Amino acid sequence: MRILVYGSNGREIETEALVDTGCNDTLVLSHELVMALHAPQVSNQQIRVASGQVVTCPVHRVEVQWGTLRRTFYASVLGSGQEAILGMQAFQGHRIEIEAEVGGEVQITPL
Repeated sequence: MRILVYGSNGREIETEALVDTGCNDTLVLSHELVMALHAPQVSNQQIRVASGQVVTCPVHRVEVQWGTLRRTFYASVLGSGQEAILGMQAFQGHRIEIEAEVGGEVQITPL
């Protein structure tokens, strides 16, 4: 799904976000995206990645918008590239409908 990610001083980047139903985190962004946004770092945290390894990563404050919904998130920074990962905590209070096919639509509505 396409999202807008906002950093400091009005910087914004539109990017593709993968909805990861196996991710308990809220949002994971790449180092490149966070640096381009000049998003402020607020802390570090340890997370367990898919391989089972525990890694320490920085956490940055950003705003994310999909459709008309715009919310503040604390994004874990991990990996490289331009794709974001939205974990299940990002959708608290919302219903998610996913067409499980390549290019399938994702619909998010408030409960």
